[in-house]
Amino acid sequence: MNYFREYMRSVPNGEYCSIKNKIITKCHISDEIWRNWLNGRTAVPKLAKPIIEEIAGRKIFEIDFIEE
Repeated sequence: MNYFREYMRSVPNGEYCSIKNKIITKCHISDEIWRNWLNGRTAVPKLAKPIIEEIAGRKIFEIDFIEE
């Protein structure tokens, strides 16, 4: 499941561009990487997830479990 895309679909239209720009700026990514994350072509890196959740103000990504 693409939790990132689901979150962005829940963002009101009036806030979408602002949130998108904050994520791009704080994660130091290009528009192309943004589109890859959004469309699931590449995974959102673990280091970017807390930044996105901070901007969102809530938990978005599922907890990554380590299999032993």
